[in-house]
Amino acid sequence: MKNKIISIVVCTLLIATAMIIVPIDFKVKATGGGGEDGSIGLDYEFMWNVTKELADVVHDPFVYPSGTIPKGRAFGTKGDNHTANYILKPYMESEEYCGLSDVDTLPIGYINKIKHFWKQYSSKIVVKDFSLSLTHPDKTYPFQTPMEKTELYPFPSGYHYSPILPVTHYYNFTNVKIHRMYNPDENRNENWPWGGTYNNYHFNITCNLLNNNNMVIGNVSLIENGSSMPSFQDGMIFILNESEECVEKIENMTNASGCILIHNKSRGYNYSSATDYNFPIIKVNDTNNNFSAIFEKLENKENMFVDNALDDNIITFTYNLSVQNCLPNSDYMFLKNIREGANSYVDLGIAKNKSIICYFLNFIPILSRCHGIILYDSFDTHFMSYAIRRWTWFGGAWMTGPALPMFSVNYSVGNWLWENATCSTGCPNASGYLDQENKKQTPSKPGIDAYNVVGYKNITQSPDDKIAIISNRYDGMWGETPGDSGTGAGVVLAIAKYMNDYNIKPKYNLTFLMTTGEEYGMRGAVHFRDKMSQYLRNKTAFWIGTDQLAMNQENLTLNIGCGNTVIQDIVWEISNETNYNERNQEKNYSIDPENKKSLEVLKLKFGLMYVILLFLVKTGQVIGEGIIEQGQSILKEMY
Repeated sequence: MKNKIISIVVCTLLIATAMIIVPIDFKVKATGGGGEDGSIGLDYEFMWNVTKELADVVHDPFVYPSGTIPKGRAFGTKGDNHTANYILKPYMESEEYCGLSDVDTLPIGYINKIKHFWKQYSSKIVVKDFSLSLTHPDKTYPFQTPMEKTELYPFPSGYHYSPILPVTHYYNFTNVKIHRMYNPDENRNENWPWGGTYNNYHFNITCNLLNNNNMVIGNVSLIENGSSMPSFQDGMIFILNESEECVEKIENMTNASGCILIHNKSRGYNYSSATDYNFPIIKVNDTNNNFSAIFEKLENKENMFVDNALDDNIITFTYNLSVQNCLPNSDYMFLKNIREGANSYVDLGIAKNKSIICYFLNFIPILSRCHGIILYDSFDTHFMSYAIRRWTWFGGAWMTGPALPMFSVNYSVGNWLWENATCSTGCPNASGYLDQENKKQTPSKPGIDAYNVVGYKNITQSPDDKIAIISNRYDGMWGETPGDSGTGAGVVLAIAKYMNDYNIKPKYNLTFLMTTGEEYGMRGAVHFRDKMSQYLRNKTAFWIGTDQLAMNQENLTLNIGCGNTVIQDIVWEISNETNYNERNQEKNYSIDPENKKSLEVLKLKFGLMYVILLFLVKTGQVIGEGIIEQGQSILKEMY
């Protein structure tokens, strides 16, 4: 199962312009509970059964018959659809359990709105089949080969649109050498073919990153003043003069990999909107002596690619790409370790971006070809992520899939390969294939079938008909994924069941929402938000998520996120009253305790929000065989 180190406990999306503070006529306390022992009072057995049922989807022969690839509740899979239609929907509409009204599955797909029509909500690169065999010419390989499909994870190529090569959906390779891929801080001379180490023909330019998308890599194209942006932009880094004219050009970068702005002091213009875009935008000064040579080569139509793989603040222009220096002399794959913790996604981003350079080098006929990357985790499990082309809501390692296939194996396999390979000569061999299909959304048809599930607990005479959304995402990567985030689904359904069991009347109209596609960039949540009318948005006071609550928190950091400074004060007090910091292993989290208001007044004004947040923070301490342990709340006072 995928190991996620950072867990988001409360993700509160506050639509501040819509919020109206309405006093209530009772005082909310932070003590007490629904059970006689002071426990929360929720149906723990029900929460456990929901979690277990979601985890068992991957083992269900009805969902994944023998011989098929068990993909769990991954976005748009049979398991994902089964969970929405045959588990969540029945629970939500059943009078015995949640008793919600107007329960429905909402298809995710094209939205015909000017702001959102271009978003590929339901596009996905689907793995149809795959195989990986590993051998060694001189030593006995000690593991099963070919590997079992449940013992590795394939990352399909999300970067296979080329002006030179046809679109590729089937990759195969036979007895290619496996070479080590070092991290940038280890040995520059063995870090080919990136950062100018591919050959001796390159220029280095100091640069400044203007947004958080810090990996610049791709083919270079110079766009002169007065010229329009080309229609083909895949894999391109465009060089523009930093001037007022560049604003419109950047707006027309629909699929570019990045932008380099040439700053000239005499123009007196500084571009200030880089943070609005989810591709890298960097600035360089035209005073660098290398620019005249770079421009000359570009004007002569010489192929050149750029990257800053070894140093964020140095952009390297590499040319004479037909000259081989230190690439392997036979077809190859790279092997890379994925470190623990937050570094795991850093390493994944490095591997994906380096695969893009290898992808471009594969265009050169005289060079040996790179067939992909093998990743191995720091545990005896395999690392998982997804591949998609240009879904821009997640940046960095999540934004684009690798340019070439990647396979993730466990530590035992990967470490044996590392110990028996070298950077320069390789040794172990890899054979296999990856069969994938790019299912792309159109205005008339979704790419893949996927659904949000929604139900309502509405009241009459609600103050201004305000809405509070209580939600969780139910999808996961391949596998059982009970904590990521089956348990969060159990929490949402248990809240609904509690209110149904005790006939609790909430202060606001409640929307209980289960979204999918979180692992692919919050697809379901973004789709639900984008499809809401402005009228409904204006009525929505709170959106509260329970993602990854009710799971074993040992050695994890739980983060409380709150986007409103007033609500932060309430959340801060709740965290103190519930000893949250101690339960969170004395690790910091993102609440600002400064500028406090009168908390008693705030608790009165935000009664429902206070109660739900108190409940959510309390349940953050749960542990033990998947059963929710005791916490405290005052859900019974929600009337």
